Amino acid sequence: MYSAGKNLREEKGEMKMKRKVVTTIMVVSLVAMMTACGDKSVSSKKEETTKAETQASKDENYKISDCVQLGEYKGLKKEAAKVTDEDVDTYIKQQLESNAEKKKIKEGKVKDGDTVNIDYEGKKDGKAFEGGSQKGYDLTIGSNTFIDGFEDGLIGAKVGETVKLNLTFPKNYNSKELAGKKVVFTVKVNYIQGDPIIPELNDKYVKKNTNYKTVEEYKKATNEQLLNEKQAQNESAVWQEAVKNTKIKKYPQVELDKAFENIKSYYQQMAASYNTDLDTILSQFGSSEKTFEEDTKDIVKAGVAEKLVALAIAEKEGLEVTDKEYEAKIDEFVNNGYGTKEDIKKKVKEEDLKQQLLMEKAQKVVIDSAVEK
Repeated sequence: MYSAGKNLREEKGEMKMKRKVVTTIMVVSLVAMMTACGDKSVSSKKEETTKAETQASKDENYKISDCVQLGEYKGLKKEAAKVTDEDVDTYIKQQLESNAEKKKIKEGKVKDGDTVNIDYEGKKDGKAFEGGSQKGYDLTIGSNTFIDGFEDGLIGAKVGETVKLNLTFPKNYNSKELAGKKVVFTVKVNYIQGDPIIPELNDKYVKKNTNYKTVEEYKKATNEQLLNEKQAQNESAVWQEAVKNTKIKKYPQVELDKAFENIKSYYQQMAASYNTDLDTILSQFGSSEKTFEEDTKDIVKAGVAEKLVALAIAEKEGLEVTDKEYEAKIDEFVNNGYGTKEDIKKKVKEEDLKQQLLMEKAQKVVIDSAVEK
């Protein structure tokens, strides 16, 4: 996610991870794909739009049977969901560690490997630049989280001391306004983090940090939570096997175009919420407006394949979505605070929501027919 504090960091090691997160969001949210086709020659927007509209009109009413050759999707093998006491203990240990109290060392000098709490402000040409300032940030020296020279410049600084760092952003930095520019960071070292103090698991801790009253209740609830997660993972694996068993003969252009516009709109809205432009947002995920389509092509293609498989199964099984089921889903949205019935029906097309419910029914056919190994 784009944030004011994070955009001055290079975060090279995080880019691939972030890209995976983004593409996962696309598949889950849209079950669609971006267009894999594109005229590489330079042409006017009007010409491109006309071509797209012409192609879309040709396959807007495509037949599922022309696109999909179903393979085996019933009676597939499924792993049994199991949770051990060790699984529960490991999860709870992680929660205890995340709630550990951080000891603050308010004397001494910063060393390589220390995690320090800092306030920093970055200026270019004497003026603070966007995303270059933050208070109370925890930085591990030697993690290469910030640009070259920032972390090394803090080694030897005393707790409570303020240091000035004259640095230069990399020429290939993702912000055009900062790439290759000289800046000055004013950094105050607030304290050095000591070894974490991990809380003891007891009823007092449980009451304070969870919705339960006793350790026994907490462990039981954790077991149920982990069991549900494993069951969901196993069901997802069964569905993916059904998709893998299917041959996709054709990807309708209309689906490609819809998915591309939906995904682009998602990031445009994100950019607007952070008061920045699309290219800047995409740069946080290791992409750009020029490479966005290519960067996400394969994963989105996999997403639309899932959609086509689900629709093919629904057609073969004779599945339908009733008006009552549609209205029930609208009520669910209302109860979850997404607005009134009228608002939701204006925002979400009835045919789109019914199609989504139909695909869920198709997935349920696959999952319910699966046999545990």
